[in-house]
Amino acid sequence: MLQYNGVQTLTGLLYLIEVATAQRHLGLIVSNRHISCYYSPEYEESVRELIPGSLVEIEGRATLDEQGEVRQIDEILNVRPVQLVPLNWRKVIHGNRRFVLRQQIQIRVNYDDGLWVHEYEPLGIISYASSRSESLEAFREDFAACWDLIAQEDDENLTTDAKEFKEKLLSLVDKVETFS
Repeated sequence: MLQYNGVQTLTGLLYLIEVATAQRHLGLIVSNRHISCYYSPEYEESVRELIPGSLVEIEGRATLDEQGEVRQIDEILNVRPVQLVPLNWRKVIHGNRRFVLRQQIQIRVNYDDGLWVHEYEPLGIISYASSRSESLEAFREDFAACWDLIAQEDDENLTTDAKEFKEKLLSLVDKVETFS
């Protein structure tokens, strides 16, 4: 039994664009599934600018299948291309803490097989999730956990590798500010 479940956001590979037909729709590959996304004539101009084979994010009213996964987007509310550009951060905010960095870090962004991936290679922090915001939150949480569990630990309780990691982290973080 299919069910309607309000507005959903999907990110995937655009494999089909159908314009100026009775059933205007886009085809999106999300986690190896082909999902049809229907749009009204008012979105046709925006749709014409999309490029097949590119990564797009679609927000719309959805029909879900028995497993609660999106079967199709019945009405597109917003569609936009996604560019996988690195993030340049001078601070990392998690919870009520702001880690102010001595230098800007560059976080690589990737999207692969339905997962957003954020990585800062010099510290080996890699986070992933099905949504961009969840992956970024996981990255912030991992950074804070590294600070709490390694940078604040006494050296005698750390392995040689952990001590090297602690040095990198301490040299990167200028200060930690707490706010409410």
